[in-house]
Amino acid sequence: MSALRQLVAATDFTDAAGHAVNRAFDLASMHGASLTLAHGLGLDGLTLLQGMLGPRLPEVAASLRDAALGRLRALADDRGRPKDVSVDVAVDVGSASHFVDQLVRSKPADLLLVGARNGDVLHRVLMGSTASRLLRTSPCPVLSVKRPVEGPYQQLLIGVGEGPDTERHVRIARSLAPNASVTLLHALVLPASDALRDAGITADMYDAFRAEHIAAAEERIRTFAQRIGLPQEATRVLVVVGDPARALLEHEESAGCDLIVMGRIDRHSDEPLPVGSATRQVLAGSSADVLVIADAA
Repeated sequence: MSALRQLVAATDFTDAAGHAVNRAFDLASMHGASLTLAHGLGLDGLTLLQGMLGPRLPEVAASLRDAALGRLRALADDRGRPKDVSVDVAVDVGSASHFVDQLVRSKPADLLLVGARNGDVLHRVLMGSTASRLLRTSPCPVLSVKRPVEGPYQQLLIGVGEGPDTERHVRIARSLAPNASVTLLHALVLPASDALRDAGITADMYDAFRAEHIAAAEERIRTFAQRIGLPQEATRVLVVVGDPARALLEHEESAGCDLIVMGRIDRHSDEPLPVGSATRQVLAGSSADVLVIADAA
């Protein structure tokens, strides 16, 4: 399993961010990792303040920074936290997305945790929120935390392909929840039955073609699971035909999964999360936490 040594949790002091901070403490305690709590004030983009405060802006910014540091230290010193976690705090007057991204790189961090509000995730993603920008730019995996922490993750749902990064994705996911059961979900893309019918393929022929490809994919994924050492009794392989995002969301609901794991969209896109991407759809539609992992460079 991949070791977690350095975690960063970004917080804006909302309840949603509080769930991410709580999960960060639990994971840091489990792995013996160090944790940094980070907050960006976002004053660099507020030119209105410059007009209102003029020469007093540095003084006000320093006061706001000190207040944020105090709130972070209070989070770190909360008596309900695990006492075996080494915690640092970091505040910057600039934008949260830029500051946290640079902090993650300088550590370097093994995992970034952010909070996500279930009610307005789609709106925040489309509007380019701090969380969605970090999901796009972060060099390390990003855990989008939606739920209050009720103990370790129990049911992992991992979207798997057949590329070279699949094993890495599974190992990172398992490092977060080594004792959880695992469902490996693979989505097949097959020619549409209508198009094949026009070429003289009957419904029975298509059904046999579909079943053959599903069975072959299931065998490949099972062989992969055995090769990387996933416990057979706690691992399920699920191969579907069609849209991977829809399949992940449907299975999450039916099986009660508490963590979905998937790869990240193109980090070089100009959009926070491109419309239509499977990642965007799962982040917007899931109630479970979502771990987003970029492919290795």
